[in-house]
Amino acid sequence: MIVPSLPSPSDSSVDLAVAALSTALVVLAAISAFAVASFHLLSRRRRRLVDLNSLWPSRLLLALFAAAWSTAELLRVSFVRRILIPRRPYLLCLVHPFAAHAVAEPAFLSTLLLLLRASTSKSVISISTPFLVALPFVIAHVLFLYLPISVLRLLGFPENHLLVASDERCAYPPYAAFFLAALAAAYVPLFVSACWGAVAVVINKRLRVRLYALAAAVLAALPVQVVALALDSVWFLDGAAATWLHVAEFSAAFSCAAAGLSILVLHPVLDGLAVAVEAKEVELVVARGSV
Repeated sequence: MIVPSLPSPSDSSVDLAVAALSTALVVLAAISAFAVASFHLLSRRRRRLVDLNSLWPSRLLLALFAAAWSTAELLRVSFVRRILIPRRPYLLCLVHPFAAHAVAEPAFLSTLLLLLRASTSKSVISISTPFLVALPFVIAHVLFLYLPISVLRLLGFPENHLLVASDERCAYPPYAAFFLAALAAAYVPLFVSACWGAVAVVINKRLRVRLYALAAAVLAALPVQVVALALDSVWFLDGAAATWLHVAEFSAAFSCAAAGLSILVLHPVLDGLAVAVEAKEVELVVARGSV
């Protein structure tokens, strides 16, 4: 059930900032997807670039999941919900944790991890893996919505376990915060191990700096996101406290997604294009010398 709370004053400037950054992340994801697709078409015409573009399906998926994650975050913005469902905007508060943290975020993080491992080990990535990783979270979210109240009491969750919502803001449901914490606890050791292995293999200093930046963004973002959403789900705060928790959670998600797109999608594509340009220049020099 949905338990409406008393309306709390919304900070329109914060909502606008969140909406603007979400839109910017969607644009970045679209640019990343376009760059990957363009480089893939180029590599089909030049065989030398095939090895540089073997991971293009996973990079494309990473961009799509980032766009889905950012779009789902928009559902927590009050004026966006009022535009989509004018009569009952709080209903979208149920959609947000499912779309963002049961589907988009687990799929994005698993694709990020697979790309990180494959970029240094030449391992084969199955496109179905991110969807399989997200499946348990999807099932858990769906089942938890239908668990009897008595079972929830035994698990220690309050009766209003789904949501405290108003037309102005979305509080985060406790069950979703629990699943997100479980995801972070399982993911962080795997990610640290993958980063450590990649840094040990990479010789190029620029690549090492990128890996350190990616590790810092992800390892800082996940704890901040979990703590912010957990506090929001337990305390049901209103006013400025709730606003700053939303800002912290969104900033963590934004930095994680933006770092992943920049370091594991855009930079490899730009590096590949630089190799293509350099190879083309060499061919022109050789052709001129043979004339």
